[in-house]
Amino acid sequence: MTYAATEGVSAERSADHIIVLDQQGEVLRTLNAVGALVWEQLPATIDDLVDHVAQQYPAVGRERLAADVGRFLDELVAKGLVEELDAPS
Repeated sequence: MTYAATEGVSAERSADHIIVLDQQGEVLRTLNAVGALVWEQLPATIDDLVDHVAQQYPAVGRERLAADVGRFLDELVAKGLVEELDAPS
């Protein structure tokens, strides 16, 4: 499964954070430094995202990173900021 920013969503970097706003201007989310690492890699698979974050935070176990990144993506999908794309056949 590949994750991508939903069409029409805008994002602005502010220092080590990213501010994300949906197309209707109703959902505003500030992403911390780790969330920004994930956001800037989209579109990507969860494995690729976990690999990227693990490079920046090698002391954190991969299982924990996978769980945290998965929850984060689920939250962004639920808010309509990220969408799941079908894997190519």
